[in-house]
Amino acid sequence: MVRTLTLTLASIVLLATVAGAAPVEPTPKEQAVRAVVRAIAEKAAAIQKLPPKERPTGDALTDTYIRSAAAAALPLDKSVRVPGFLIGLGIALDDSTILSGNPLTKKLCAAAETADERKDRIKNLGSPTIHKRRDLCQHFAVSVALTEIFGPALAELAGVAKERADMKGTSGFSFVDLALDLAGIEFAVRVQKTPGKLDGIAKEFAIADYAPAIDGLSEGLNEAAFQKEFGGPTDPRYTGQVEAIRKRVQAVKAYKE
Repeated sequence: MVRTLTLTLASIVLLATVAGAAPVEPTPKEQAVRAVVRAIAEKAAAIQKLPPKERPTGDALTDTYIRSAAAAALPLDKSVRVPGFLIGLGIALDDSTILSGNPLTKKLCAAAETADERKDRIKNLGSPTIHKRRDLCQHFAVSVALTEIFGPALAELAGVAKERADMKGTSGFSFVDLALDLAGIEFAVRVQKTPGKLDGIAKEFAIADYAPAIDGLSEGLNEAAFQKEFGGPTDPRYTGQVEAIRKRVQAVKAYKE
């Protein structure tokens, strides 16, 4: 009886210790990501205070946010400057649950902003676009973050997997979406290789210089239509289309030698 009581008391003490333990301090990378996310959230709130005619919209709003993200990253320590910028950008420009709801990335998202902060950010964010489409901005930004977190190969695999899932749903497979996925991956890789680009991004970023042309690309393909036109993942028609999109990405103004 005494031993049981001792064990019970010990368990209570242990539970109390765990319950009262100080929260785990965020890592330097998490702090950097949060700094960038907060910078975009604060920019969004400031824009909402402007007269409607003075607020940037559409692609220009995307330019504003990416410049703000780069400016917020520049003062950070060199070891976390690029991760903070790339991951923070992906989290801050996305209002879906692709990142925040994924078991592999939700911890990082939670460290970047509280639930209330996320709600306020989304409320103020407006509709940043690429080629005047909100969804393409999200594809670009999320792919930027995934490239930093998992690497370009897995980021591309994630983009293709989403399109194949969409092919079985209502929206269908979109090579337009995939083009912006690949553009986001390329953007992230370029920044990783040359961190000094952040200074120029902060001063004069324009998404028109980084977004590939999307004319003529098929989208909305259901499974039957996709198989008829492009076969499968190893079909030359499909691989050829993907390679053609890569060339479009490499041909954008920002990457011309």
